Amino acid sequence: MFEKAPRHEFLLLLVLASMQFAHIVDFMVLMPLGPQLQRVMSFSPEEFGWLVSIYNFSAAGFGFVMAFTLDRLEKRKVLINLYTAFLVATLICGFAQGFYTLLISRALVGAFGGVLTALVYSTVADVVPQIRRGAAMGVIVSAFSVASVLGLPIALYLANLYGWRAPFFAIVLAGIPILYLAFKVLPEIPAPGLKQTGSYRYRFKKMLMTPGHFYAFRLTSALVSSAFIMIPYLSMYMVTNGGVTEQELPMIYLAGGAATLFTSRFFGALSDRYGRLRVFMILAVISLFPALWITNFGKWGIAWASLAVCLYMVFNSGRMIIATTIVSEAVQPEVRAGFMSFNTCFQQMASAIAALVAAQVVTADASGRLIHYEVTGYIATACTLSALYFAWALLRQKQNPAPVC
Repeated sequence: MFEKAPRHEFLLLLVLASMQFAHIVDFMVLMPLGPQLQRVMSFSPEEFGWLVSIYNFSAAGFGFVMAFTLDRLEKRKVLINLYTAFLVATLICGFAQGFYTLLISRALVGAFGGVLTALVYSTVADVVPQIRRGAAMGVIVSAFSVASVLGLPIALYLANLYGWRAPFFAIVLAGIPILYLAFKVLPEIPAPGLKQTGSYRYRFKKMLMTPGHFYAFRLTSALVSSAFIMIPYLSMYMVTNGGVTEQELPMIYLAGGAATLFTSRFFGALSDRYGRLRVFMILAVISLFPALWITNFGKWGIAWASLAVCLYMVFNSGRMIIATTIVSEAVQPEVRAGFMSFNTCFQQMASAIAALVAAQVVTADASGRLIHYEVTGYIATACTLSALYFAWALLRQKQNPAPVC
């Protein structure tokens, strides 16, 4: 039997997931807007790759800076301030006038959104008992599903009606009630890091070089690399090569999001019951098949595209839920916020590099069709296989800890 969470805990998770929802929609919406941005603003595939990757580079840089101070701050206040700054940056994004202004505004959104994600996961690990933590992480990760089912299709619908700026203004309007609820629901979480001693250099070395931390960083970096080598050009590929129209794109994300909405919490609960590593390895191996199917996709139309993306999203979100739970349990509570910020930093750098690699690999022919997209599937496979090793090594290190450097 899975232990049921108390009502106040579920309400807290709902607010945190809502904050994550707004951030995810903001991040995700740029990628399916790629065809429209190419048409309206004449962005090249390489410029679009920079628009995607700058978010991640900015999140990585700001996350690195904040990693040393997060555990010295009261998390409720920091969460609310970061979410407010994120909404303001999103509003600026909606007013961007060209490539460089959009690039700068995406960098601001990434800076605040990346650290916000780290704090959300850290808060869950702090307030939810380990016996329910996998299911709780499933609730947070299900924000990705809700974003795909509701947020992204609505955002794309608004973009089709009113232009590419409309989704960003809608995110800000939807985020204001979430900010109000955050004031009401988020508990005060003391800052255990206030008692830490040692220089920044010492804490950096301890954070980075602890053997278990090393494998944790590599695990999540490998997973996000396997995703972001494919995702930035997924929508373009489906439109230019897969026989899908721009108007049909929301249906693909709707199908995938609807499926993951039901499976996210279920996979997390399975890991609580049957073990993190076993469930992670099964999901990671299964995720290879839809990844290779998508990147070798023919002109099959909306039905097959929806099925392929649905399977891809289900198993990718499932493996990420369990990997995040594994990583959050690999660190002591007094340094968890800084550790998760460091981890987010590594993830963002990995995803940014993966997006830039994809921008160099994927090109367009004279007719506008994307070529060499299948190479991203092979790279994604290699990254996933490496993640299997890192997960095994991390859990083995946790059972047989080595001395901290």
